[in-house]
Amino acid sequence: MTDFSHWSASEIMRRFWQRIDGASKTAFVTALILGLVTHLYFFVNKFPNGDDLENIYRDYAMTASGRWFDQVATAFSSYYSVPWTTGITALFFLALSVGVLCSLFHFPSRLYGALIAAVMVTFPLLASQFSYLFYADLYMLAQLFSILAVWCTVHFRWGFLLGAVLLSLTLGSYQAFISVTVVVCLLVLIHYILQNHYLLGNIFSLTLKMLLMGILGVMLYFVILQMALHYGNITLTDYQGINTMGQLPEESLIQLLKAAFLAFGAYFWEGTFFESPFLAKICYGVLTLLTIYWLIKIIVRRLKNRACCGQLIMLIPFCLALPIGYNLIFFIAPQAYLHCLMQPAYHLFWVMPIIIFSVAYPHAELLTLEQLIGHWALVITILGIAFNFYLTCNVCYFHLQLRYEMTYATELRILAQMERQEGYKPDMPTLVIGAFPNAYHSIIPQETIGVVQNLTGIKGNLVHHRLNYQGFFGYYLGKPLHWANAEEEKRIRAYLKDNPLPQWPMEGSVAIIGDVMVVNICSETSYRLGKSQYKEETGYANAASI
Repeated sequence: MTDFSHWSASEIMRRFWQRIDGASKTAFVTALILGLVTHLYFFVNKFPNGDDLENIYRDYAMTASGRWFDQVATAFSSYYSVPWTTGITALFFLALSVGVLCSLFHFPSRLYGALIAAVMVTFPLLASQFSYLFYADLYMLAQLFSILAVWCTVHFRWGFLLGAVLLSLTLGSYQAFISVTVVVCLLVLIHYILQNHYLLGNIFSLTLKMLLMGILGVMLYFVILQMALHYGNITLTDYQGINTMGQLPEESLIQLLKAAFLAFGAYFWEGTFFESPFLAKICYGVLTLLTIYWLIKIIVRRLKNRACCGQLIMLIPFCLALPIGYNLIFFIAPQAYLHCLMQPAYHLFWVMPIIIFSVAYPHAELLTLEQLIGHWALVITILGIAFNFYLTCNVCYFHLQLRYEMTYATELRILAQMERQEGYKPDMPTLVIGAFPNAYHSIIPQETIGVVQNLTGIKGNLVHHRLNYQGFFGYYLGKPLHWANAEEEKRIRAYLKDNPLPQWPMEGSVAIIGDVMVVNICSETSYRLGKSQYKEETGYANAASI
């Protein structure tokens, strides 16, 4: 009788788990645990950002933005913006991507996997990505695809073909994640060169396969994009330069290269998107100096073998290409307004010191004093950086909570004033002029704003345009707003040029003009609306105010 027990689910899972190296297993498990510890605050609450207010339920594709795969990618956690479900799904994809990344480097010790997981799952950019809750699982799936593309290229003879498919899915989900693929390719090639296991021909061959994977992946992405645009009769939006993808930038290459290298140095040291305290910058400095020392040590050791000179020469362009890889968006969309979501590869910034240390000091049972010092220096600085990232993420979530509660209280007060107006009707059109902060009121917590300064989705005002207001009033206050149409808005704004309302919360800042409820959040001058004057000038009967 034939035994088919080896095809059972338990046996397949057992064999699969046994084939995974220890460092990758540790990285996956550590990522899940530390990911929960870091982001649980957000996963068990509902702190929306402006875009999330508009996407409580979202089941359409962003083909006009070139993201033809996002409808599929976001389906894993349902199309509802549910914190726990979406958060856990996103965290699972993130942990997988960390495990796959570690398997590319064949680390001899589980410690390296744990350290990589620590800096990747606590990175503050994740707080920004998770704040776009309706897209959080898509971001993490795009990152997983971007790393898997490299993994397939490295591990299989024809893996660059599967890698090209995965890269096209990455681009079809969120284009910026191509920078992750580029940086991982560079890190793998640098790792190969620094080791003494690969011939120059092997490195050339792998480089060629990676180039083929990238070229074919980009081509496949554009082919599918054109098919999707044609099928849906859609044109690419000009938002953030999406419609110019694939075109040569107008800026000179020298300018773009300069910008990329300057941004590479400034990202952490100058706090481009989030502020780092003094002790964190000490960790940055110590780890940077140690990495340079370990790299020099490896190069000197390898130069003793003249046959390695060709490989070491190749190291130069790969290292110089890293700033370009991290800031690839400068070359893809140089006219775009840069925000932190466009540079996801910085997740990998502190992976390189771990890679270089693992090569400089191969795992051995006996440690020299130098190895012991290097070991503890790496562990302490990486854990110090990860702890600072953990704190930063949770300050971000605290900021989101304060901002939400301030907004809730403020908009509830505005709603109460609207309902007290003479002539108020629940279904009457509404127009909100301006946005907070104004001269009298702010809904942005000042104590935490410095930490989150440029993290998109976390900084700034929660409600500042029509869709924000409609989402907040409808979903969080239970009062759907019927927004004034274009003709009504044009008429109201023309009238307010000569007859401005006072700023909220001053008396007269909420008024009914004609048949439209008007709330003036921010204007330069104060003016109390008169019923009779408005009736004489416009012919409309109602110009009530408090």
